[in-house]
Amino acid sequence: MPVNLQKYVALLLLFYGLLSSWGCHSTRYLEQGQYLLQSQPQVKSEGKIKKSELQAAIRIKPNRKILFRRTFLHIYNFGISLQRDSSFVKRQLLKLPKLKRAFDKTTNWFIHELGEPPVILDLEAIRRDSANLYNTCFALGYLRPQVHYHIDTLMKSWAHQRARLTFEVKEGKPFKISQLTYDIPDASLLQAYGVERSHLRVGLNYSHELFTRERVRATQALRDAGYFTFSQKMIRFEVDTTLAVAADSLDYVPTGVAVVVDEIPPRFTVRRIVISMKAPSDAVDLREAFKDTLRGAALSAERRAMLRISQKKLHDSLAITFVVTSTIIREINYNFIGRRVHLREGELYSLSAAQLTHRRLQELGMFQYAMINYEIVDSDALDVYINMQLAAHYQVKAGFEAFTDQVTTGTNLPSVGANFTLRNKNTLGQSELLDWNAGGNVGFYAPEEESGQLSNIFYEFGTSLNMYIPRLLIPVFGNRNSGQFSPSTSLNASFRLENLREYNRLSTGAKLTYKWFHNSLSRKTFSQFTPVSLDFIRIAQIDSAFQKNIIDKLPLTFQRDYQPRFSSRLAYSFTHSNYQSTRLIPTYFFRLNAEIGGNLPQLIDRFTQGRGGDQSASDNKLFDRFFYAQYAKLSVEGKYYKPLTEGSELVLRAIAGYSRAYGSTLVVPQESRFFSGGTNSMRGWQSNTLGPGRASLSDFTNETGINASLAAPGGEILLELNAELRFDLISYLEMALFTDVGNVWFNKTRAQKANISEASVFSGKNLVPGWDAGLGFRFDFSFLVLRFDIGQQLYAPDRGWVINRLFNEPLLRSTQINLGIGYPF
Repeated sequence: MPVNLQKYVALLLLFYGLLSSWGCHSTRYLEQGQYLLQSQPQVKSEGKIKKSELQAAIRIKPNRKILFRRTFLHIYNFGISLQRDSSFVKRQLLKLPKLKRAFDKTTNWFIHELGEPPVILDLEAIRRDSANLYNTCFALGYLRPQVHYHIDTLMKSWAHQRARLTFEVKEGKPFKISQLTYDIPDASLLQAYGVERSHLRVGLNYSHELFTRERVRATQALRDAGYFTFSQKMIRFEVDTTLAVAADSLDYVPTGVAVVVDEIPPRFTVRRIVISMKAPSDAVDLREAFKDTLRGAALSAERRAMLRISQKKLHDSLAITFVVTSTIIREINYNFIGRRVHLREGELYSLSAAQLTHRRLQELGMFQYAMINYEIVDSDALDVYINMQLAAHYQVKAGFEAFTDQVTTGTNLPSVGANFTLRNKNTLGQSELLDWNAGGNVGFYAPEEESGQLSNIFYEFGTSLNMYIPRLLIPVFGNRNSGQFSPSTSLNASFRLENLREYNRLSTGAKLTYKWFHNSLSRKTFSQFTPVSLDFIRIAQIDSAFQKNIIDKLPLTFQRDYQPRFSSRLAYSFTHSNYQSTRLIPTYFFRLNAEIGGNLPQLIDRFTQGRGGDQSASDNKLFDRFFYAQYAKLSVEGKYYKPLTEGSELVLRAIAGYSRAYGSTLVVPQESRFFSGGTNSMRGWQSNTLGPGRASLSDFTNETGINASLAAPGGEILLELNAELRFDLISYLEMALFTDVGNVWFNKTRAQKANISEASVFSGKNLVPGWDAGLGFRFDFSFLVLRFDIGQQLYAPDRGWVINRLFNEPLLRSTQINLGIGYPF
C-alpha cells in the first residue's frame, strides 16, 4: 500500500501539471482591451483606519488559486478548449449521440460548476468598490475622505493582458464628538433612557456603528421600563459640524451630537397573563376534550377536587390564568410553569422579562412551541397571551452514527454504529426528561503493515439512563432568582462493553452534574459542576499473547491499567464561546476543565483498614481488590476562527493540560491521562501514539506494531497547537492545509519510583514536540461533513527529522491517512 500510495501521489501531481498546461495561458480567451486581475487589489492609506477594514470593503476578488496556480481558471479554459476544438477526431466521435451527451455534460461541468471564468477588470465594479471605501471611511467618522484608484497594466511577456489594481485612500481628519446633549423632554423617559449607560461619549469618533449600538441599547432599556410601543425609529441623532471654529489647529473636526426623542409613548402595565396549553397534536382523546379556565385564587375547592388539581400543582397565590384541556390537567405542575413566567400582573411591561420567559419555556423541551402575543386593552395596559402546545409525552429516536475518536485500536478510521433512544417528557410533572439510550458501533483495526489490508473488527455496545431536571436539586441554589440562569441537574447511569481483539473492557458508571448559564439572556458562558462521578472498570478475556508480549513487559505502575479499577471524580468545567458556523465574523471558543479524583475511595480505604480483609490504606487498593488513584487535573482549550475571504477562514487551536498524582499514587490513571495523535489531534500519528516525550512504544513494551499501540501510555502533561486554513473549492467541496505541533510528557517528580523512562519526563532535554503538516478535503452534504486528511510527520520526537529520510522508509510509517466525520476542531 505505501508504494501504491506514492504512485497515486505522483499521478495526481502529473494530472495537475497537465491540466495547468492544457489550460494554457490564463488570458488566452480574453478579448482585445480586456485585462485579467493579477492579484488581490491593494489599499494604500494614511494608516488611520485598519487596513483589514478597508480591504473588507473591496468586493473585487482575483481568481482562486491552489498551490500558486489559478487552478479553477485553468479548468474553465480547459472546458472552453474542449468546446471549441474542431479536430477531425472530435467531429467523428461526437456523431455518436451517447458520446455527444456525455461530452456536453462534462464540458458544461468544467465550465459552469468546477471551473471559474476569468476575473476581468471592470470600471463599473471598480467605481462600486471606490464608493464602498468612501462609505467605510464615512461610517468610521472620516466624513470627508478621498478615494482614487490606479490600474497598472503589466508589460512583461508572461503577464500579457494582466493588470494590478490599487486604491489610494486619504481619510482626512476624523470627526470626534466634542459636545453631547440629550433632548428628551419627559423626565421619566430620560431616566429610563439611562444616559449614564450610553455608548456615546465625548471624545469618541463619530461612527455609524456607535449610533446603531446606542439605538439598540436605548430601545431595550426603554422597553424594559414599560414603554411597550417604543421603537428605534423614535430616536434621532442631530449632528452639528459647525463647531469647527479653530479646526485647522486640531487633528480632528469637533462635532456636536444631540440625542432627540420627539414622541413620548405611554408606559404599559401588564393587566392579565393568560397561558393557553393545548394537548399534543397526536392525542387520541383530543376530540373529547373540553376547556377549563384555571386560576389559583378563583378555583373553588369543589372544582379543584373534581378536576383533581392539588394545591401542590396550582397554588392560590399563582396570579396567572391557565386555559387547558382536561386531557392534560393532571400532567402539569402549574406552579412550575408559572415560575418560568417573569412578567407580573400589575407591574410594568419588560422586554427582557418577556424574552427570558420565552426562552425558559421553550428550552424545557416539553412544548412543541411557545409563543407570546400581546393585546393593548387600554391606553396604558396590555394583556399577555402565552400559547403553548405540549409535545408528545414519549419520543423515540433511532439512527446511525459515525465515530472518529478511537482511543483503543490505534486506527484513524471511523467506526459506524446505530443508536436507539426512548425519551419520556415531563416524567414527574415538572418537565423532567428521562432518556434511555442503547447503541453500539463496529470498526476496523489499522491496516497491517505487510498486507496493507484491514484486518479484524472491534465492536462496542453501551446503554445509559439519564434524567434531566430543569432546576438545581440543592437547597443553597433554591432561591427565586437562580432560575433566570437556566440551572439544571442531570443524573446519569451507564454501562459499556468494548470487545477488542486483545481484551474486553467493561465499564459501569454513575454521575451527578449541575449546569447553569452566567447570563440570563445569553448562552455564551456556562458552567458545569460534577460533585460525584463514579466508574468501575474491569478488563476481561485478555489475549494470552497480548498479556505475555505487552502487559507483562510494562512497568508495574502501568500494568494497573489492565486490572479492575474503581474511579471517582469531582469536576468543574467553564465554557465561554461566541462560535457561529459562519465565515462573516471572527468567532472564538474557550474552555477550562478542572478535576480531582480518588478521594472517595481513599476515605473508604482508610475507614475499612483492618476490616473486611483490607490490610493497608496506602496500597491504592480498595478492599485489597480494586485499584484506585488520587490525582488532580487541569486543562484549558482555546479556538479562534478568523474569516479571510468570503469562502475561506483560518482556524487556530491551542490546548494545554497538567495533571499530577498525589498520596500513594505514582501515576495518573489511564482514563484520566492526556493523549496526543489521531484524527482530531496530531494528524501525522495514529490515535494516541505520539510521545511521551522522546520515548517510543518500545521503551515501554519492547515491542512495536499494532498490538503495542494499544499500550500507548499517554502522559500527564499536554501541549498542542493546531492551525488549519480552510477554503471552498466548489459548493460542496472544501480544501484545508494544516499543521500540528504537540506532545505529552510525564511528571519528573515520581518518574523514577514509577519506573518511567527518562526520555518520557517533562524536562528541558525532552521538551521536543512532534510536528506534522498535511492536506485535507471536506465534503459538506449539509447534514454531514465527511473529512479526508493526509498528515505527514515532519519531526518525530523519538526519531528526529523525518523529512530527511522521507523517501528512504515505508511511507505509511510517517504518513497518516485520517478519515473522519465533521471538522477536527
